[in-house]
Amino acid sequence: MFIKFLGIVDLLAAAILLLSGVLPSEWVMIMAFYLLIKGGFFLLTGDWMSILDVGAAVYFMFVASGWTTAIITALVVLFLLQKGAFSLLT
Repeated sequence: MFIKFLGIVDLLAAAILLLSGVLPSEWVMIMAFYLLIKGGFFLLTGDWMSILDVGAAVYFMFVASGWTTAIITALVVLFLLQKGAFSLLT
């Protein structure tokens, strides 16, 4: 059940990143901290793929400060969408 919750929040993070141009930067920063905490925790448990969560969190921080690139945004959104979908399907 907890994994499904994390999947839903990953999907929410993808939506927030897509809408970051019209949403308050605080929402983007909240998702950045969520991804940073989640990525850091799962890195401590030995899940090396969580380094991508940490990278996504850093990118969210860049987006919140006004720096964005369409290609990186698309890659991060796709990453979060697939993580969210897989979490909901397992």
